[in-house]
Amino acid sequence: MRTPRRDHYIAPCTGADSRRALEAAIETLGAARNLDTHDPAARLHVLASLIAELDARLCAVVDDVRRYGCSWAEVADLLGVTRASAWQRYAGRETAETAETAETGVAGLAGGEPTSRHDSRRSPRPKTSSPSEPRR
Repeated sequence: MRTPRRDHYIAPCTGADSRRALEAAIETLGAARNLDTHDPAARLHVLASLIAELDARLCAVVDDVRRYGCSWAEVADLLGVTRASAWQRYAGRETAETAETAETGVAGLAGGEPTSRHDSRRSPRPKTSSPSEPRR
């Protein structure tokens, strides 16, 4: 018999507790970098830095959860996305992130290099032709 189609996704929870934790992280990182986090540009820089770190850590934790025995469907539920979406985003990154973590102790910091959300492990977006350029 076929397994019934999964029609539920558990969205990540946000609320006052996560807002307080994020605000504390922004203030802590801003202070460590000697930035005034009341300045919108400094706050944007700090928030973008935290997002980049969270993205790298999320990849490492997905790898840990998979090695623990969770299916892609279970990972997807925890992320609040479809199984296919979770697999597409994280399956190819498991090995690279795990190798970096083993090398440096921190996910996303191969050789101590800073990372961005658009690092070289991801394939670049295809170039699109401009409207004035004829198609070939």
